[in-house]
Amino acid sequence: MLSKPFHGLRFALAFALMAAAAASAGTLLAQPAEVAPPVAVQPAPPPQPGPLTAQESALVDDFLRQGPDHGLPDLTPMATDEESRIRALLEQARDLQGERVDPLRIYGLWALRRPHRDLRAEFDRARTDGGLQAWLLSLAPSDPGYQALTWARRRYARVVAEGGWPDLEASAAAVKAGKVDPAVALLRERLAKEGFEAPPEDDPSRFDAPLQLALAAFQGRHGLAADGVLGPATLAALNVPAADRLATIDANLERSRWAPPPAAGPHIDVDIAAQELAYYEPGQAPLRMRIIVGTPSNETPMFASAVDAIVFNPPWNVPTSIARAELWPKEARSPGYLRRHGFAVINGQIRQAPGPRAALGYIKFDIDSPFGVYLHDTPSRSLFERERRTLSHGCIRVQLPRDLAARLLAPQGWTREGIDAAIAARATRRVSLDRTVPVVLAYRTAEAEPDGTVTFRPDVYGWDARLLAALARQPAAAQALLR
Repeated sequence: MLSKPFHGLRFALAFALMAAAAASAGTLLAQPAEVAPPVAVQPAPPPQPGPLTAQESALVDDFLRQGPDHGLPDLTPMATDEESRIRALLEQARDLQGERVDPLRIYGLWALRRPHRDLRAEFDRARTDGGLQAWLLSLAPSDPGYQALTWARRRYARVVAEGGWPDLEASAAAVKAGKVDPAVALLRERLAKEGFEAPPEDDPSRFDAPLQLALAAFQGRHGLAADGVLGPATLAALNVPAADRLATIDANLERSRWAPPPAAGPHIDVDIAAQELAYYEPGQAPLRMRIIVGTPSNETPMFASAVDAIVFNPPWNVPTSIARAELWPKEARSPGYLRRHGFAVINGQIRQAPGPRAALGYIKFDIDSPFGVYLHDTPSRSLFERERRTLSHGCIRVQLPRDLAARLLAPQGWTREGIDAAIAARATRRVSLDRTVPVVLAYRTAEAEPDGTVTFRPDVYGWDARLLAALARQPAAAQALLR
């Protein structure tokens, strides 16, 4: 006789089998007739252009010959057949898009980079559409500053190919205006090499008025006091080799290829090396001003962003690094220093209240920045009179903050009087911009005029050398790619 538990188990098992059979039958009854799965429609591949025509070959060859004008490697010797010529073309096209090196891999403060493009697909499409010439012309930056610098590069390259310019002896620095000296004729020749012509009044060896004017023009283009006096600093600038000046141009061409194209509407350009800011707006003269940028140990980074708000009477939340390195030691040396200068400690962080001595001044321009960098006013107005203004912790202090705020807020009905009133109210007030205004922070140690005249500036951060060293490692990689 079977036990009751066994009977129960047998019943449960039988019930489970019946339920499964019923479910299976129901499923079979509900199953529709088999339908073939839909066939995915693949888009037709773009037509592949055939071999290069004679006209296309001529355009490709002309494009490759222009590479050195942009400071790029000469790839023409490696373009020996059609396949290698196309590879060379695409390599040079990538170079013109600023993809020769990755800025962030060279240095963490270089965050400029253009969007990546599928250049091979663009090339094939341009050939198919009959627009190869227009496509080739579109690859290099089209802004006037870049074009002027390529023109200047051709001139400096010719000077280098001809052997450069003569060096002046140290004794030349003692030659005074009006004096006759053999070094003067050499100085005249040296200036002419860079386009600063000085036809002599009579004796080419006399330090005459035309030569003084030419020397003053040279000084103004090389970050020196334009006094027409041949002193040690001017002599050092004159004796920088032509090849070094050419390399400086190449570094600036490369950085220009990283930057986004200039915005068509209102935008702000911050030149870190020149320590200048310009606000551009269609139909109006640019608003230009001096700025103060980071010290060589606290460099202002290169990046592109936008101003999205303006803060009147801003407080300053002191970064921990500055508090630890500067403010806490001052408080330790002179107890009460923080209180006397408007600082308070809130939840362990030092904060400076708004006021006439506040480090951010009366206006702050907010920027969406990965580096915590922004534009702001300063109570230290006299610092703008200095020629070298690398004095901040990395943020940008602007000389005319109220003028800039007035231009940015004008579309929202603000006037200069309204801005003055907002500041006079002493309350912190944040005003969002109805439309963000693009801002680019660039570093230009060489900048050319439309006539090819170049202004050279000191490489205060040593960034030219860092970039040129990285670029020097690229030719071997390019040659391997083209083999």
